[in-house]
Amino acid sequence: MFQDLATLACGSYERHTNCKDVFENIYKAINTLEKRLAELPNEDDETIRLLGPFYGRSLLENVCTAIVGRLDPFRILFLRNVQLQDTFGITSRSKGAIQWFGDIYEKGLERAEKEPNKMWSSSLEFSSIGRGLLGDYYGEIYWRPAFESLIDDPEDYIGKPYLGSDVTGIPPGQFTTQIRQKLSSLFSSLSKGVHTELLIKTELIYDKTTVLSLISEVINYSALLGLVSHKIPSGLSMLEFRTAVERYAAVKERGDRYGG
Repeated sequence: MFQDLATLACGSYERHTNCKDVFENIYKAINTLEKRLAELPNEDDETIRLLGPFYGRSLLENVCTAIVGRLDPFRILFLRNVQLQDTFGITSRSKGAIQWFGDIYEKGLERAEKEPNKMWSSSLEFSSIGRGLLGDYYGEIYWRPAFESLIDDPEDYIGKPYLGSDVTGIPPGQFTTQIRQKLSSLFSSLSKGVHTELLIKTELIYDKTTVLSLISEVINYSALLGLVSHKIPSGLSMLEFRTAVERYAAVKERGDRYGG
């Protein structure tokens, strides 16, 4: 029951022997967070305010990290080798670690920079190209065509519509921008409950309803990103798309009624 989002994010990673152990760890982390989040609405308000933002942000980061690894496996293989060294420790920041800012979130390009003659100019050095999961280069190469494929897919996978108008109404050219803005907003909102940023009573900002609503959105948008990722042919661990839809529908149903 609580493996749907982990499966959407990590895919069928078992056949990739050189990175199986990395995906297995991410899978277990997401699976554990799914279970904890399922139990959270039954806790008292103070526990929800204390743990909800941490669980929600951790879920979002782990899902995005899994998808980064599936689209650019060099990143997780490099990091794996770094962490296998005897010199690796937890007392200092690992510069090669996957970070929210830069590796996942990336500021969108200015309008002029998105013009084809600028974006794909032969004078650009590869080192200057942003490779953030939610950046515009990933958007044009991966997310836009994958989302178009999703929207145009005529197959009836589960015998009923599985995409709501909130998804089908997104113009393919705006998908990356909208998902970037939404996930950035969720990350920022949840971070205020993780760090000591709030010096007023947390219940004034983070009441039970607000926290559970944020988590519901994290679940749903994480599931959507996971689903679309299985329309990217070059990605690792691709699920049969019928399986991806079944997993998505199960997660979306839980996300919609989360905390209710």
